[in-house]
Amino acid sequence: MKGETIKEILRIRNISSAEIARRLGISPQTLSAALSNDDIRTGLMEKIAEHIGVSPASFYTGDHSATAVATGTQSTATANVQNDAGVAALAKQLDVKDGQIRLKDEQIDRLLGLLERA
Repeated sequence: MKGETIKEILRIRNISSAEIARRLGISPQTLSAALSNDDIRTGLMEKIAEHIGVSPASFYTGDHSATAVATGTQSTATANVQNDAGVAALAKQLDVKDGQIRLKDEQIDRLLGLLERA
């Protein structure tokens, strides 16, 4: 998968590169450099997938369009596109909510850690 595709997925999901870099524990510059490559390292791609709430396997299926990966709608039959649109919209909303919950859980864990140290 190309870095530009991952950038587009982040844009579709309304997640900044800086936010993903923070979640990954790397600098935004390091992430930007990694995403400027045509071939992203598998480990990085899997970490990004985890943090944006998609299955890493979605990056390895036949449909690599950013919209399909971002929404989890990698359809195999064009006849199902209209029927899948409603399901895709709901799946995208669920993925976004899952990501928000994951982020809140991380924030709570950090706060609990700070409280334990105090």
